[in-house]
Amino acid sequence: MFLDLLDTTRTSKEQNTIEECTINAIQGESMLFYLLMSGQTPTLNQTQIMDSAIIHQILLNNHIREPFLKLIKTEKIQLTLYTGNGAQSLQDYFKNSLKYGLDNEQQFFDFSIFPFLKQYDANTRRTLHATILKTLEHNTYNFKTSGVEAEHIEYIGAIIENIQDIDRAIKGQYLLTKTFNKHLDPLFQSQCQALMNFENTDPEFIRLCRELLSKGPYGNRRSAYYNVLKSMQGHYSEIHLSKLKQTVDNCYNQAIASSIPDDGYSLNFSSEFVDLAQSIQNNGGLQRKELIAIKPSDKSIYITWHTLVDMLEEVDRLEQSKGISRVAALNEYKRTQSFKPIIQVAKYLAHDTAASLIPGVPQVVEIVSDLITGAASDWTGGLLKKQSVGEIGVSIKEGKRKSKILGQTIEFLSMTMRQS
Repeated sequence: MFLDLLDTTRTSKEQNTIEECTINAIQGESMLFYLLMSGQTPTLNQTQIMDSAIIHQILLNNHIREPFLKLIKTEKIQLTLYTGNGAQSLQDYFKNSLKYGLDNEQQFFDFSIFPFLKQYDANTRRTLHATILKTLEHNTYNFKTSGVEAEHIEYIGAIIENIQDIDRAIKGQYLLTKTFNKHLDPLFQSQCQALMNFENTDPEFIRLCRELLSKGPYGNRRSAYYNVLKSMQGHYSEIHLSKLKQTVDNCYNQAIASSIPDDGYSLNFSSEFVDLAQSIQNNGGLQRKELIAIKPSDKSIYITWHTLVDMLEEVDRLEQSKGISRVAALNEYKRTQSFKPIIQVAKYLAHDTAASLIPGVPQVVEIVSDLITGAASDWTGGLLKKQSVGEIGVSIKEGKRKSKILGQTIEFLSMTMRQS
């Protein structure tokens, strides 16, 4: 199952506010939990795994690093690798990304995980990229570069260690991808036309769609759409610009999903843009639709990433050995445990020096969920049978002070699609 909630732009400060980045990270990680608990296999592409703040925050936490890597080792989470540029590992793909911009002609790769790189001038950045490439080639791992802050060097080193550990965990067993069965430009044209054809569509939105289409084609490059939409700020309402940006993102992720040897993918929509989901739904391919709510909670009984690994092994064993459904296996598991009356899901980001260098990410985030488990209660099991996700509670701890991140429930729509 390809998961667009791990699209790196969702946690990029370039594209979102700090609060939006945090909310998007919570959504992405919660959906990973949901897919794993419901017996599905999340599939991440090479950019998601290399450049995702969500993935690296998990791996930067020493308490949950090994359990998460075990999920990769045991193929509970699958990774894909694009081989068109000769990459044979995630580190190869990272090195290829670093090479962009070294020839003074190409633009630098826009690393979401390294937002601080944009503060350096082009010559300093080229020197940094070249230094990293040279040290990786010679296995010396000394990335110190004149003019680059020590904390940034330290953080880059930590991310590279994550990438190498992922390569070690997967041992070359990547799902290989080469070509796209669908492309961004025609997908966007189709969805944009569908949106313009809706009843009671705002005339300004129609004008915006037509202007954006008239400036294409865009060479199937998302950044080109972004640049044009940015140039239109002040000429059109922000809500319409945001709607089209999310449409671009949806189409981009459909294109990426089409390159993965899997027949399912998940698209997610903010509740304020339900018409985008309707546009997708009307085009066919919908398998399931779920409403996910994120809201504050003070509940304190958890399943962590650490607990999840052992739990999945036992639930899988029950499901296979007894020939029962996933929900039945989850309920059977619950009967052998002492978690009462409900099981929730939580994950912690520790006070890690490297982790704290990511701008906008709180020192500690708790994710608490009633979502997943037929193992949780009859109520939760009923939700799982209906393929609904339920409610996700969120709180933040800052030192000894506990505060709420969200003042109200935030909802988004998750739609499971099949390739066509």
